[in-house]
Amino acid sequence: MSRQLILLFFCVHLSITAYGQTALSAQDARIAFITTVGQLATINADGSDLKILSETLTSYQFPAWSPDGTVIAAVGNEGSSGAIDIFEDIPTEEGNRVFSSTQERPFYMYWSPDAQTISFLANGPEGMAMSFVDVETKDSRARAFGNPFYWHWTADSSQLLFHQGLVNGKLGFLEAASDDKPAENLDEPGFFRSPGISPSGDYVAYGASGVRGTEIVMKNSPLSTNEDVPEISRSLPHDGFTAMSWSPTEDQLAFVLPTQASMSSFGTLAMMDAETGLLETLSEESVIAFFWSPDGKYIMYLTPQRAAGNDFAAQNDVYRSATGGNSAISQSYLAQSDELELAVNIVEVSTGETTYLTSIRPTIMFINQFVPFFEQYALSHNVWSGDSQAIALPTRDEEGVSNIAVIYIEDGSLDVIAEGSAPFWQH
Repeated sequence: MSRQLILLFFCVHLSITAYGQTALSAQDARIAFITTVGQLATINADGSDLKILSETLTSYQFPAWSPDGTVIAAVGNEGSSGAIDIFEDIPTEEGNRVFSSTQERPFYMYWSPDAQTISFLANGPEGMAMSFVDVETKDSRARAFGNPFYWHWTADSSQLLFHQGLVNGKLGFLEAASDDKPAENLDEPGFFRSPGISPSGDYVAYGASGVRGTEIVMKNSPLSTNEDVPEISRSLPHDGFTAMSWSPTEDQLAFVLPTQASMSSFGTLAMMDAETGLLETLSEESVIAFFWSPDGKYIMYLTPQRAAGNDFAAQNDVYRSATGGNSAISQSYLAQSDELELAVNIVEVSTGETTYLTSIRPTIMFINQFVPFFEQYALSHNVWSGDSQAIALPTRDEEGVSNIAVIYIEDGSLDVIAEGSAPFWQH
């Protein structure tokens, strides 16, 4: 199919999400990204209508569209201050600053589903804190402390399922409006990062230290009020450090089963159905990150293809996530980043059919800040277009320049549309 026909198809075909809303097509949605000089910008998927939204005094990173797709928030650094600014898709060069501090410098943020609150991580005098800022009143408060810290908002924005720490860690629910501590742990945390709540809200998933070692656990959510849901308690032992993510439309959990008994977080991609317990292997390749499509039909997954002329998948000491900090990747991995290539693949969940789309040379920031925590970023930042037809990723050309690439799943074609990094779709 020609690109012109593909574009026409995208323009007239709007998919329906699980919530009954019309998803923006890849050609109708905007992509927010960061320019090479740190400015916030937006652009169409075909590279047209580039808008620079910020001035150069503040350097931004990892922009995130609000859940309703109306505004963009971005973490910024300006001199000795850290900030969170909100922009409309209008080139005003001045955003709405909702948070600023010289003591607490944000580095990650995650909108609440109702788009009223931005939760964020910042390093401060008391250590790393997960804080809230109200986008209307601009009131902010630290809600919890701990390093590392991962969380998933409930659909009604009232609570968060969180995982804090590794050794003697904590795992439970926090009420967003309260300052109370969680009553008790849901379980003894195992070797994993982000916990998850199923799209129905009836189930939760996390890693736990069980009688058979560290396990992936799937069980009924204590917050569910659905009396028709059967009682389940499933566990699957695993080696190493696992990563997991629920489908956005079905109560199906995808996860990585590490290939070795170490603190690596890459391995076989598998999936389990909450109701039936059916376990399926989706890919036996060495998967380092994966992302569900918004319609739940596909999972895009990344596999190392080449590094310094070697078989990267055979190098088992790449990820070191035991500390949970910024040193999540080994020095040998950093040394090979210039030569690293990633294969971009998709698997159709219903059939198990896998398709290789293309390969990219990832940016250093993508490999060292995004990929090691991909399942948390998947909750807050949109790699897929809303209609599940295209993927946006940062790539590097032969000169080392960071570019924005749009990859179409229909034919695997890749379009470089701008120089920059951290591209995320409007939904």
